Amino acid sequence: MLNPSNQKFREFTTPSESAHSESDNNPAFPRKLILAHNVQTEGKVGVLFHIEPSHNPKAGEPAQAWFALTREGGDSISLDQCVCKLTVYDGSTAIATPTLKAISPERYSSVPGANVIFPKAGLYRLELKGQPKTGEDFNAFQVSYEVTVQPPSQTNGAVATAAQQSPNSATTALLQPSPTPVPRSGFDEAMNLGLRFMFPIALAVGFWVLLKRPR
Repeated sequence: MLNPSNQKFREFTTPSESAHSESDNNPAFPRKLILAHNVQTEGKVGVLFHIEPSHNPKAGEPAQAWFALTREGGDSISLDQCVCKLTVYDGSTAIATPTLKAISPERYSSVPGANVIFPKAGLYRLELKGQPKTGEDFNAFQVSYEVTVQPPSQTNGAVATAAQQSPNSATTALLQPSPTPVPRSGFDEAMNLGLRFMFPIALAVGFWVLLKRPR
């Protein structure tokens, strides 16, 4: 099962890095990256996890999670070599299975990554399962990481709150019918009708008076 020991993960070295500093026994993920990210191992597979922005996602705002996979010995495992699945849990409830895509963050290439939007602040768990595609030589693995999501920023707070209260709240206001016009009273209708007929008559009378005036 899961072995989160960073000491064991130091066995995962890359040949290119070892050539630069053999005395340091450079791990696949240097100490500064281990401190900045979360590293777990299972069997002979090491998984480094990171989520942007800076392990500090906010509710209602896009966050990018990615996983750098490495075999014992330092060889990387790209997404096209692995059948991987990411699941987001809120407590024991699975709330999303984001689509993984190959991305190249920092100094890594073609690692599994996905965009995640957490609905509210709180503690979540990201679980990554993987198994080798045909012909690959690493063991199947399952690792999980806890993520603390912060409240939304002020500019997005209202949107996130509305989304929690009602999924359709953003469109409700747009779908509201126009206000029904207040019906006119009978007196107003009579006055309007009278003015329609009186205006042409008054215009004709005025024209007739002008013609009858002595010149």
